[in-house]
Amino acid sequence: AIDRADIDARINLIGKYARHYPAHFDNVRARRGAEAEVKDLLKTVNPIAMNPKATHNELVQGFKVNGIARNLDVGSNTTTNADNFIRRALKLEPKNPETNYWFGVLLSEGGGMKEGIPYLQKAAKSKYNEAHLSLANAYLGLGKRPQAIAELRIYESLVPNDTRVPDMLDAVKQDKASIW
Repeated sequence: AIDRADIDARINLIGKYARHYPAHFDNVRARRGAEAEVKDLLKTVNPIAMNPKATHNELVQGFKVNGIARNLDVGSNTTTNADNFIRRALKLEPKNPETNYWFGVLLSEGGGMKEGIPYLQKAAKSKYNEAHLSLANAYLGLGKRPQAIAELRIYESLVPNDTRVPDMLDAVKQDKASIW
């Protein structure tokens, strides 16, 4: 039997560094460890998510692992798999905030900022706070700095203990390509 909680824990651990593109690691050894971990997760999660009867949660896990693998340039077909899995999950639960968030992330971080924003907004309106960060990133990518700052300020008010916000605000003010 597959331990879903263990898979989620492994995804969250790697996700601290490679949840968004570009991935950030303190050293090469940590990156190599994450690459090995995500390769192992791909072997476990992909066959489950590829099953036409996969559940919403199995599809979301498949998306997350393939998204991380894509961000690390590890594995084959990871972008296609991530896209397929999250689209199937969205069909199963179109109002699910997490699913809308991840679909918005997939679109916006793949260059479709305008297409991703409605999904990120839907997630944000459903109290999925992290959506405000991805909205900020999408607005930054579109050159809409005031909207990006506004989203970061909303997020900061909702999650006041997130120490990343000042650096993200600086990235927007300096017109960098990404807040990540």
